[in-house]
Amino acid sequence: SPPKSMAQALDDVAPDTILIDNHTRDYLTSAPRARAAHPQDALIWMVQRGFERVAEVDNPTYGRMEIYRVPGQ
Repeated sequence: SPPKSMAQALDDVAPDTILIDNHTRDYLTSAPRARAAHPQDALIWMVQRGFERVAEVDNPTYGRMEIYRVPGQ
């Protein structure tokens, strides 16, 4: 079967919290490649579902991590 889109995969998991570290942020903001799931699809999915950044943790060893949730969940 064809690969799922990023939005379909996220809908299957249905997260209420999303953590984005430096590596994930780089991937999500990278230029689209020739594949079924484009990195930006995850960011679009988050906006469409109302995710908002609720916190940011900056660790000198690990780096910055952003925490996103849908308000009221």
